[in-house]
Amino acid sequence: STWCRYGQQDSVALALEVEHRYKGLRSPHKIKSAVSGCTRECAEAQSKDFGIIATENGWNL
Repeated sequence: STWCRYGQQDSVALALEVEHRYKGLRSPHKIKSAVSGCTRECAEAQSKDFGIIATENGWNL
């Protein structure tokens, strides 16, 4: 997206895709996730249950 000048991938689109994919998932506890558009990691993806961080060549989980 154009949200951040450092963004390397479209983090908003991927976050929406992940949200819709796992919406309604039954689990014993709340699952927290985040998608960051670059390695500056404003969404703090590394501190969540699972995080996705954009790189020049794709995504790191």
